Amino acid sequence: LRGNWGALWHALAMDHYHAGLIWNEATRAELRGALAREEAALRSRRQQLLHQTVEGRPLVVMSAWNFSEFEVVYPSLQQHLCVGGIYVRLLLDGADSAAVSKLPQPRELFNSLHHHLLASDSHLLAATTQSAMQQPSILGSTAVSIAEGRGGGSPQGTEEMQILCIRAMAAVYHAHAGAVGPCEGLEHLLRILDHTTRRPVRNHLLLLMAALLQPRSAQHLQQAQRVARANGYAVHNAGGTELLVDMAAAAHECTEPSTAAGGTNQTTTIHSHGAHSAGSGATALPGTVMSSAAHGAAIDGVTMPGLTSAGAGGLG
Repeated sequence: LRGNWGALWHALAMDHYHAGLIWNEATRAELRGALAREEAALRSRRQQLLHQTVEGRPLVVMSAWNFSEFEVVYPSLQQHLCVGGIYVRLLLDGADSAAVSKLPQPRELFNSLHHHLLASDSHLLAATTQSAMQQPSILGSTAVSIAEGRGGGSPQGTEEMQILCIRAMAAVYHAHAGAVGPCEGLEHLLRILDHTTRRPVRNHLLLLMAALLQPRSAQHLQQAQRVARANGYAVHNAGGTELLVDMAAAAHECTEPSTAAGGTNQTTTIHSHGAHSAGSGATALPGTVMSSAAHGAAIDGVTMPGLTSAGAGGLG
């Protein structure tokens, strides 16, 4: 569009709705309003300068627009979570199904999402800070809360935003594991997983753990396998193997109404023949049906690679 003003105005008149840009009639109106206010303020300032005098003589002052400090706030976009210039929901659920694979800086976005997740809720920060002062509380509050079915936590809006961050982290890692490299915040994520009592957050954290341990990256396969192995060692060294096994054991003893991913309510009853495969130790948790051919453990519908009685140590 450089130098092609006709094409620029045509593009500005169109609506755009993707991970990198939201532009519609509302944002155009907000831009027009901001420009009108800026122009009115500039005209008012010039009028003030025209009436200033020094010793009875008009004061000649050259005025100019300080465009470098001009900024537009778009209230209509406040409802959209934007991290690193990316609209997270549109990245995940937008019309472009390949948006995640096209990210130019996946590592920076992954780290920004992780930071945003930790900074989003004082409950998460308090949990991670408290855990940092102690040994990792492997079973901790999570397994107990699974068995007791407790909820609670932050307001719904904050929880939805946290889930968006976690979903985006998993999607980015699946597509760009080699570029992102080993996850430096695994210990924090495990602490959140250990302390949170919010089932949706916990479920998506488990999906993120699955992405970190077994990414589906088709590009740079060897790099993805290498970083997954490094993540496995980090999970094991941080007590993650014991945490996941304890969560599986606690959920195995739980029979309670649960909501499946499709939104239907069902009562979860875990039977011995479905909970453990012959010799595999795979455990089925609320809302999950496991067959004897299962190769991993499922926690709240999430299959965790390598978490079996014979291979629980495989995370390390």
